[in-house]
Amino acid sequence: MHVGDSDLRYDALFKTMEIGILVARLEERGNGKRDLRLIEANAALEELFSLSDGLLIGRFLGDLLPPDRRDAIDRIIAATRGSVKPADRAFDIQLGSADYHVVPYAPAPGFVALTVEDITARLVFERELEAAKKTAEDALEVKGRFLSNMSHEIRNPLNGILGMASLLEHAGVSPEQKILLGNLIASGELLRDTVSGILDLVSLETRQWRIELGEFAIVPFLESLAETHRPGAAQKGLSLELSIAADLPPVLVGDPKSLRHLLDNLLSNAVKFTDKGSVTLLAAPDGGGAGDPERVLSFEVRDTGIGIEGDKAAALFERFGQLDASYTKRFAGTGLGLSLVKQLVEVMGGSVAVRSELGKGSSFILRLPFSVAQAASAIAAEPRGKASPGGAENPGGAVSEKGSGGAGGAGAAVGGARRLEVLVAEDNSVNRLYLEKILRREACDVVATRDGREALLRYMDKPYDLIFLDVQMPEMDGITCSALIRERERGRGLSSPIIGMSGYSSEADLGKCRAAGMDGVLVKPINAREVERIVALAGEDRGALRAYLGRLAR
Repeated sequence: MHVGDSDLRYDALFKTMEIGILVARLEERGNGKRDLRLIEANAALEELFSLSDGLLIGRFLGDLLPPDRRDAIDRIIAATRGSVKPADRAFDIQLGSADYHVVPYAPAPGFVALTVEDITARLVFERELEAAKKTAEDALEVKGRFLSNMSHEIRNPLNGILGMASLLEHAGVSPEQKILLGNLIASGELLRDTVSGILDLVSLETRQWRIELGEFAIVPFLESLAETHRPGAAQKGLSLELSIAADLPPVLVGDPKSLRHLLDNLLSNAVKFTDKGSVTLLAAPDGGGAGDPERVLSFEVRDTGIGIEGDKAAALFERFGQLDASYTKRFAGTGLGLSLVKQLVEVMGGSVAVRSELGKGSSFILRLPFSVAQAASAIAAEPRGKASPGGAENPGGAVSEKGSGGAGGAGAAVGGARRLEVLVAEDNSVNRLYLEKILRREACDVVATRDGREALLRYMDKPYDLIFLDVQMPEMDGITCSALIRERERGRGLSSPIIGMSGYSSEADLGKCRAAGMDGVLVKPINAREVERIVALAGEDRGALRAYLGRLAR
């Protein structure tokens, strides 16, 4: 190819490029400063700055730039030195109301070439996108705060309603009254589950749901879960079976709170949509070898219920998706459960699938990744007899008439066992009475106060075996009270178990409770069986009590 042909090709390319190109020669000016004399510019650059070739060529770049932007010349000269990487040469500069992206090159010694691109529209779009993103995030945060406050305002009176109904149910009422109270409790639990579902959805949408990894023994975990749902299944005449593969790793590293949430949802649905037969929870490895540190496990919930038509199965995982949304539908619900399952499974890095045949039953299969803990790890078995579906939120359990004694503290002895001394702070009189009744039936000596300030004063008089603090109270809230108690315990060798009671259930709110030194949090409505379990462990095994409290509302 002749030199003339090469020049023609270069000239055609230079002139027709859509990006602005400028060529300049490095020169010394009379003031001793270096500047760039423009020797060539293409049409795209002239159009960019609305200047003709005659107004550019031969002029110094320093004369064309505003005084506050002449430092760009030094940046261009510095950027073309051999030691500067090409990726580090580019920079953005604002001239007037426009923004430009500049990339300097050194085609030959003493010469500089610049590509100049107008990025004003792109930056405006990015700023608008960022503003829209922030607006959306702010709206989600506002929605989250609103629903969190609504949760508190609903859960507090619901705790009183269900608590009083539970006490009445076991207070020698007539058979007819017992039926009415049972219906009242069932309706309240339905309301509780609806509130919880909405809040869980918002927690996932606003990324407030935290995956908290820890070691846990999977067999006791699954046994406890099955025991939780057996009473509900038995009420419908169903059997609830548990099948655990022999090669399932005994101790896993994962988030038991999230796993429980998933399986609770699936088991509750299976019991709800099954009229006869059985519900089975199966757990097994899904691939991998026994020595692998990372395993995928399969959890399947299988039922003999109503089943699903094949083409409708996918709709189950849509938000508010229901197979029967008519006024004549048999089964109540918001349609949030399986949508939450799908979102949470994805957060955990797993998958969910469904197999079903209309009239014969369904199987929901979760595939979730876990790490396998070392065989030497010793994990305390999770206590059995947890609450019925809904966990710590189900207040429908019978209040035990049998007291439980324990060791530690300064309580009076009853029948050879020492009575526990318990401090309670709750500003709602109905909720305070409900908790007092449970504790006194468990043979505890109870000091009940109306706010955190009064509770702190009582604590300073003497230590207590257990301290129950409502989170939101006038004068002094439970979080502040807990932090002050922990501060006073330092150096005194004391550490009273502190249990928070809250109508707030978001991870952010529960995290504040833990940061203030609370050992666990009971989310309202409070389950009588949870309180009984806490009292029993306080009198038997403080180590087991701490472990149990650590699992509450996690």
